[in-house]
Amino acid sequence: MPRKNNALKTKKQFSKSITKSMLSEIEEILSINCLFEGEMTHLSFDCPKNLRQAFKQECKANSVSVCKMLQNYQLTYIVVSRLKKHAYGNTLSKLVDVP
Repeated sequence: MPRKNNALKTKKQFSKSITKSMLSEIEEILSINCLFEGEMTHLSFDCPKNLRQAFKQECKANSVSVCKMLQNYQLTYIVVSRLKKHAYGNTLSKLVDVP
């Protein structure tokens, strides 16, 4: 049995290394590899109170922090925007709507 476990571990490590290298390449192409560097900064924006409370409750119910989810949404927006621009090229990128 130990041989089987070692083979599975090696396969998982190999898959992770391929995924990591692919993600690094994608990060570089989209220029997102440095977005989480630097100091943390406090954000403030207008939001309806009921929306904020409902969002906070959902985050708590799913054991995730509000800040992490907001960072996730920001990153998703940036990635989608850059992927669309990358797919259409510089000429058509100005015509692409980002949600």
